[in-house]
Amino acid sequence: MSVCRICLRPEEGDGYHPRCLRGLFGTARMPEPAGIDVARLHAFGHAMAGRTSLPGSEWWIPARLSPGRRTLEVAPGRGHFVLKPQTAPFSEQPENELVTLRIAELAGVEVPPTGLM
Repeated sequence: MSVCRICLRPEEGDGYHPRCLRGLFGTARMPEPAGIDVARLHAFGHAMAGRTSLPGSEWWIPARLSPGRRTLEVAPGRGHFVLKPQTAPFSEQPENELVTLRIAELAGVEVPPTGLM
C-alpha cells in the first residue's frame, strides 16, 4: 500500500485519491506534464531568478492547466500553480514542505492546496 501524494493518507491506486486531485486540479485525473522535464525546469528557474516575488530558497516555476485540464504546462507569465523541482543543495525539499503543510493543516492552520508529482 502506498500513500496519496496529496493528502498523505493510504491509497491503493496510482498514488492519488480522485477527490484529492479534484481539490488540487479540478479534475479526478492527474494532468500530464506537457513539455516539462527537470533539466528544463532548472534552466527556467534560473532565468526567473530576480523576476519573481515568491519567497524561499529553492527554484520555483509558474505553471497552468491547459483549457481541458489534461496537461500541466510551464507558464512564463502568470500561472495558477507553482512547480518546485528537486535541487541538489536541498534534496527532498518538496516532500519536506508537503509534510510540514499537512502537519500545519492538522493543527488547524489553513494551507493552500499542495501535492507532489
